[in-house]
Amino acid sequence: MRPEPLISRTPPNNQEAERAVLAGLFDQFRGMDTLEVPITPADFYSVWHATIFESMLSLRERKIPIEHIALKNDLVRRGVAVDTERVMNLLTLENDTVPTAANVNYYSRVVIAMKRKRVLIETGARILELGFTNGKVKELYSKASELLFTASQDRSAQKIVDGAGMAKEVWDHLNNPNREPGVVSGWFALDQVIQCFRPGEMSVLAARPSMGKSALMNSLLVAMLKRGERVGCCSLEMDRLQLACNAIGAQVGVDTTRIRRGVFGEVEPGRFDDAVAKRETSLTIDGVEWLAEFGDRLAIFDGEAYNVTDLSRVLERMVTQNQVRFVAIDYMQLLDGGDVSRGLGRYAEVTEISKGLKRLAKRLKIHVMVLAQLNRKVEERRDKKPIMADLRDSGQVEQDADVIMLLHRPEYYWPDKEDLAGLGILNVAKNRNGPTGVVRLAFTKRFTRFEPE
Repeated sequence: MRPEPLISRTPPNNQEAERAVLAGLFDQFRGMDTLEVPITPADFYSVWHATIFESMLSLRERKIPIEHIALKNDLVRRGVAVDTERVMNLLTLENDTVPTAANVNYYSRVVIAMKRKRVLIETGARILELGFTNGKVKELYSKASELLFTASQDRSAQKIVDGAGMAKEVWDHLNNPNREPGVVSGWFALDQVIQCFRPGEMSVLAARPSMGKSALMNSLLVAMLKRGERVGCCSLEMDRLQLACNAIGAQVGVDTTRIRRGVFGEVEPGRFDDAVAKRETSLTIDGVEWLAEFGDRLAIFDGEAYNVTDLSRVLERMVTQNQVRFVAIDYMQLLDGGDVSRGLGRYAEVTEISKGLKRLAKRLKIHVMVLAQLNRKVEERRDKKPIMADLRDSGQVEQDADVIMLLHRPEYYWPDKEDLAGLGILNVAKNRNGPTGVVRLAFTKRFTRFEPE
């Protein structure tokens, strides 16, 4: 049986639920005092019901009791035609029985669910139109994904909790054996400062080019994997083969460039040593087996992702398929803003990206660490030490991030100083839920490896 054409079908709605919501908001039921669901006039399918709800909000704002006579007067004041039938409708609504505020919240959720279905239909129609427009296919797919991402955004209940309620939540959290503990790095000095990478939060790892941001990211991911964590990486800069070679080289102590080239035992340009070649080949095979042991606890994406909307689809798959709890993104400046900020300058784009990543972490209940570049002001300082204000393109990142870590390798600027050789300084410049501090690291350039000093 062929489906009925969309144009002749009534959009999803539930008139009984809409009437139940309005009935429960009259003052005699005190529903407005306990309404937790963020329902809006636009959620109602019936224009008349939406108009009544707007009037109820107006009365509430002006501290006028919500009852049918006050509603009628307010509607007339707003220029709405109110005939005898509508007056009787208001009176019927006021006399409808909604015994508890829980009913109001329940029916509000039903109304919003119907609204979301209508939004899904509208989104589908807009995506259908995209298919008939001119433009690059990749850009059209990206716009379609952005439309779906926007349509899928959920609204949190506007619940107000008092001190006793908060205390109960803390107590339940402490006594819950299945509580989400957060992801620790396993590096004692770093964990002493940040405690853990908490779900729903965003951290930023920032540095100037050639400081080793990607190497530190790899080292942290490996440290977490060794602790049994499930982690993911979205690499917008390096392909997965390069990431794997770097990880193996850092683990087994073989020059990563040799692994990528597949040429071992070169002790001098053009001269090879069989014994060295045999040893490096054997170590590399061990490294491949070591990497394979992580299985689905490690998820890597190195495909095309133009914006946060594209990334959201990738991270959703990582959470669903691999149950990751921590994802690193390399790196922020390679992302573009969406339609909202396009054409408004890079500052606006990075602001949108930063907010989008933070919302993504909260929605998926994972920790998102994003790598970022610092601007050239670092080079102008005598000590070359970065500060948070050096974050390129947007100060919004400073506000959105829960943790900001600034990586600095003095050896890069003063290669002749022996006491600086291999020294990495990780400055935890911001920590929303704990102290700040400096963590000293050891960097082995040949193996692109960071480890605790």
